[in-house]
Amino acid sequence: KKSTRILAMALCPHQWRLPMLLSIWRALVARGSYSCPAGTLPIQGGVPVRLTSATWNVPGDAASTAQLAGNVVVAPLKSRSYFSDSCSEGSYWPSQYRGMSLLGRTLRYTTNLAGAGCGCNAAIYLSSLKQNNKPSTCKDYYCDANSVCGVSCTEVDIQEANQRAWRSTLHSHNDSIGSGAGFGGSGPHHGVFTADEYGPGAKCIDTNEPFDVAASFPLDSSGMLRAMEVELSQPGKTCPLFISLGHYSGLREIYEALSSGMTPVISYWRSKTMGWLDGAGHDGLDCSTERPGECQESVKFHGFSLTNYVPRPTLAPQVPVTPAPTPWPVPAPQPAWQPSLRASATPVPTPVAQPAVAPSMRMLPGAYPWAEVTRDGAVYYYNVVTQEVTWTPPPAIFA
Repeated sequence: KKSTRILAMALCPHQWRLPMLLSIWRALVARGSYSCPAGTLPIQGGVPVRLTSATWNVPGDAASTAQLAGNVVVAPLKSRSYFSDSCSEGSYWPSQYRGMSLLGRTLRYTTNLAGAGCGCNAAIYLSSLKQNNKPSTCKDYYCDANSVCGVSCTEVDIQEANQRAWRSTLHSHNDSIGSGAGFGGSGPHHGVFTADEYGPGAKCIDTNEPFDVAASFPLDSSGMLRAMEVELSQPGKTCPLFISLGHYSGLREIYEALSSGMTPVISYWRSKTMGWLDGAGHDGLDCSTERPGECQESVKFHGFSLTNYVPRPTLAPQVPVTPAPTPWPVPAPQPAWQPSLRASATPVPTPVAQPAVAPSMRMLPGAYPWAEVTRDGAVYYYNVVTQEVTWTPPPAIFA
């Protein structure tokens, strides 16, 4: 279209050239920027995709264009890009968008949020763009659960995040709030992380560094979607974070949208009213002062892959073990020797047949079980428990 207009300008009379130039300029401004970044994005285990960039961030606000660098998507502020099978410069058709089949599968990627603080939102989500037949006020058939461009549709937010907050959410087409979980912000969502686990310098996900995301869509025994599961992990850390969203009234609609094929969308934007994501809430996080002017100029996503769903390993429940009682010490049996008192110059006593106290045997006070035995004018010592005999007073007697 652009080359046709330039040729027409060259052939047209001089007095028409200025209006023609103004027409071309208006068209370029309306488009905001070019819509087809060069190259394709590899998807390990899947088919590579093209990116189609939106013309408008929101109606009247021109969007920026994402860039592809090998397997890395560089998303600048005010950009929104759609996974596509093809891309036509300056034109948009829902049939061009990629409708990914993710039921029973896991989508993985690595994200880098360094520099995206309070007031920033780096997002990857799924939308029913391919099934939408309404061009929308953004003129690119974009739709979501909040009707940003005037058209609502089913939306699955894998990631809405910055360095201090994370949210994963399921939205039916008419539910702008949805069912979500993560960390940070206010509103009816479930806080499942803590500031010690997620954030700059945190022990599980240090958002100063890149980390890995796995979004899974497992099915139950009847073939129905059971939940969306999102796991965050980071090399060198041993405490991955996990979200499961399954108890949602709109889960059937999410299942049907996934069955039809949903289009992954990458966006990066900023706002002074991002408190719903990262403001002070029950999580104890305090981003009450949004600083969108400090948002990093771009965020990065790379390493996309698609695999069949594999359940997370479940650890056997820890059953407390009650230790066996420590047995009382049992003295080792002593040799049954019975030397005769007349057998040698140093007579050895013969054990008493009965351990009971007899007239010739006296229990020694404080020295149980030893007794003093007097026999035939000789004195020896007898242990009434082990039946040991000795001429030498046992140490216990005199301890």
